Amino acid sequence: MLREISWHRHRLNVVDEPGSFWDKFESGEWEPETRAFLAERVRPDMVFIDLGAWVGPTTLIAAALGARVVAFEPNPASLDLMRRSVEASGLAERVTLVPKAIWTAAGQRQLSVGSATSGSSLVVRKPRHNLIDVACELPAYLEQFIVPGSTLLKIDVEGAEYDIFADVASIVLQRQADILLSIHPHKAVDHRKKASFLRNPALGGALLRRLLRLRQQVGRFPAAKVVESRGSTFTLRAPTMVDFFRASQFCLEH
Repeated sequence: MLREISWHRHRLNVVDEPGSFWDKFESGEWEPETRAFLAERVRPDMVFIDLGAWVGPTTLIAAALGARVVAFEPNPASLDLMRRSVEASGLAERVTLVPKAIWTAAGQRQLSVGSATSGSSLVVRKPRHNLIDVACELPAYLEQFIVPGSTLLKIDVEGAEYDIFADVASIVLQRQADILLSIHPHKAVDHRKKASFLRNPALGGALLRRLLRLRQQVGRFPAAKVVESRGSTFTLRAPTMVDFFRASQFCLEH
């Protein structure tokens, strides 16, 4: 069923599923830092690339703010809910939907999926989730969508960020785009030997050391943390789902 919700003086029509998170979205409980960041940074006619668009909350926000959105979502069920919400909100002309994932190799890879409104992942296998084959493209695929100096890339890919981040960032930041990164720290530890995220000792190593110290202090890893970059210095600031790197402040070294 369709439901009208309000956000930042905008009215959106979304497909409301049983157990939907849209109550949290409308109340402001869902990722307030992410929403505030987008409200501040997204400008009309800029390009917003949404990797891991899910059912479309950040895609809808960016499109409502006037951005041209390219939304990547490999889970067909989530993609369908997002498409219907985008169309019902009258934003279809601003949104390009891409039914693919970005990965370290092009071709087919298995995606672990639950329901349409639960998270899916290329690297995490959860009990009672199904495995489906999805199409993947290399990070270089993103180049065709980037407008230098006027692009924001959001990455929220449930642990796969540690595999793709280095290659994605080297492409995106060279084009003077910005990155909004959701991090899942326990995956950095689980995949530390193979994660391209850790190719940069200053970035990955510094972050990993801080997360290990934090685990010692509180007994567990947080869901995610903001990391503010100043050259090669990275500082944990507050619990959130957002990590922002300015192109002028961050230089990826392979």
